[in-house]
Amino acid sequence: MWITKIAMPTVMPSARSPVMGPGCGVPPGAATTTMTLGSTTPGKSIAKTVGSIPVRGFSLTPIGHVRTPWSPGNCPKNMAAAREAGRAATLMIDPPWRDGLTGLDRASHLILLGWFGDVDRDVLLQKPPHLSVAQGCFALRTPARPNPIGVSIVRRTSLGLAAGLITVDGLDWFDGTALIDIKPYYPSTDLHPDAQVIEP
Repeated sequence: MWITKIAMPTVMPSARSPVMGPGCGVPPGAATTTMTLGSTTPGKSIAKTVGSIPVRGFSLTPIGHVRTPWSPGNCPKNMAAAREAGRAATLMIDPPWRDGLTGLDRASHLILLGWFGDVDRDVLLQKPPHLSVAQGCFALRTPARPNPIGVSIVRRTSLGLAAGLITVDGLDWFDGTALIDIKPYYPSTDLHPDAQVIEP
């Protein structure tokens, strides 16, 4: 894969809280902690501390993690392939956040945001196999980006409020990926029939 890298600020974990490394390799059931910022030094290469965030002024707290059948080497390349595989996934919500699931049973489909921490975050130009020329990371769905946030829309198949368990029809994330947010999908406002992406 052809890539171009640029210098990024060094990011150090905050002394106030340990930095969690979500994504592949996080053991299921591992305790989640707040991912906070530390000081930055302009012009240095990005630190390889997984879970740190190279933006000043905020913190990010995982609300749980996902259980999927996927690991590096066998993960579907996108949500269409994940659905075709017919393998359900489970969202495991940590106890402090389970009250936030109240009313989610009204939504048939969900928007999930996850933290793909184990990726290069200083790669701005990439050339996927299906494209003839390199594209910027913001023009691609690649997980390798300055803030490696994954977004997937899934169909909810079950919801257990007390246990904090949500089953969905499929998910193209590695097992153990940190879940950072859930939103209801509204077809009345989220559906755009005229949307398109022109191939380069």
